Amino acid sequence: MQSGAEYLERRREKKSILSSTIFGYASMQVGELLKPFYYGPLELGEKDVRVSVIHCGICHTDIQAVNDYYGMTTYPFVPGQEIVGMCRKQAARYPA
Repeated sequence: MQSGAEYLERRREKKSILSSTIFGYASMQVGELLKPFYYGPLELGEKDVRVSVIHCGICHTDIQAVNDYYGMTTYPFVPGQEIVGMCRKQAARYPA
């Protein structure tokens, strides 16, 4: 089994879109099945870090959010939490 670092290096070697485009699975409206979804990263704020997510968990709360159970989901919605990833960039405020 490959490590997260090996996975990212392999993706980099293939000139992946990983660094300029974010990929996830999103629901575009209430109750819709998740579909492949690409979007661009936001600019980092002074307290932000950019993390390349390699794996994440999906729980019942995510399913409720897809279905807008609490009446506060904005779409497109990319569910997921408890991530595994690598810090790719950090705001200038944080020393390396």
